[in-house]
Amino acid sequence: STSSPMTRGAAHSTDVDTARGRRERHHSRSSSSSLSRERRDGRRGRGEGASMRRRSRSMDDDDGRERRRRREDSRDGGGRDGERYYHRGGERARRERRSRSREREDGAPASTTLAERMRRDGDGGRYGVADAEDVPAPVIPKEEASFALSGLLAAESNSVKGVALKYIEPRGEAKLPTQKWRLYCFKGKEECEEPYKISGQTRYLIGRDRAVVDIPSDHPSCSKQHCVIQFRDVDDGEGAQPYAFDLGSTNGTFVNKKLIDANAYVKLKAKDTLSFGHSTRLYVLLHEGVVS
Repeated sequence: STSSPMTRGAAHSTDVDTARGRRERHHSRSSSSSLSRERRDGRRGRGEGASMRRRSRSMDDDDGRERRRRREDSRDGGGRDGERYYHRGGERARRERRSRSREREDGAPASTTLAERMRRDGDGGRYGVADAEDVPAPVIPKEEASFALSGLLAAESNSVKGVALKYIEPRGEAKLPTQKWRLYCFKGKEECEEPYKISGQTRYLIGRDRAVVDIPSDHPSCSKQHCVIQFRDVDDGEGAQPYAFDLGSTNGTFVNKKLIDANAYVKLKAKDTLSFGHSTRLYVLLHEGVVS
């Protein structure tokens, strides 16, 4: 027989309610199972945390006992000089305490330092080291006071008209010559200047700075303080003799047309020639005996 539309609608509504109820029950069971799982995980986590805390307290207790044991050992092992021994069980400290007790009973003073405990007969009073009385103390020479100028004071004292000189005369060697020396200047074959008499002082400065030099050399290739002719007595029996000393000039100093080293003395003889930089002027060194 055929059912009416109303009957079919009621049946469909009942099926829908039944399916909805199943889904709600399934969701409820899923939620309850998830909640149970979370509770179990929480209990497990709390159990693990408690176990870790118990282990941590146990380790802290062990560390505390170890520290107390070390303090006791240090008190037992400390001597009058403050020696401390940190050994497990304090066996060494107890042995040291018994040894000191025996020494006190025998009337001998207790050893307080490692060196005293390691002392042996014939070792000079100290283990492996001779007595201090047997080793002479090194003699340290007393430094004498020096009143010589240095630094800026020396530069200020070695200046002319406020210009600091590059050259400082050698002490004890700078002396006046006994012979009368002269310096003749030639350009080509002609004498271009009056001869310079270089016997009245111990050194003569040559260069472009006319404010400080004794013998001017105006060529652009010459330095302001180019070279020095220094009279030195080096105790060779010849008396004070002339020496050329280049002051680190840019273009150099030439003796007999050969470049000389900077900041070094070169001995000069009569008839030697000097030239400076690229200048064509030639200076000839002579003394009165050769001139006559």
